[in-house]
Amino acid sequence: MPVSALVTARARAVAAVRSVPRGGGRYRGAFCIALATFGTTADVDLVCRYLDRYLPQPDLVRDQTEVLSTLLHLDAVLGTERAPYLAAGGLWQQWTDATPNMVRDPQEYRKVVDQLCSFASECAELLARMETRR
Repeated sequence: MPVSALVTARARAVAAVRSVPRGGGRYRGAFCIALATFGTTADVDLVCRYLDRYLPQPDLVRDQTEVLSTLLHLDAVLGTERAPYLAAGGLWQQWTDATPNMVRDPQEYRKVVDQLCSFASECAELLARMETRR
């Protein structure tokens, strides 16, 4: 995949996090997969800012499950522990207690994030091999 395409994709993901679409829309959580695939500390910072802003607001149910699951994925990949949100009585528990969220354990959705990132990597490798054949 050309570097310019990756830069464009990352810029769109960053813009999506900053704008936070109301209700998620058809691309709910897609920006999370983009950030998880890039997997940098800057992506972790964006995800944490989102959680800091939206977990304390249970009346704004958006992509909190997907975002926290993405943070768990990034923590595992980068060897960091930036997910204090899961502590007993922490923001995640407060948010899930106050919302109709069906996913109480974000580790469940983290598996989906892991699988989607793996798929994205496989697709990028396939496209790279196709580019070298030209």
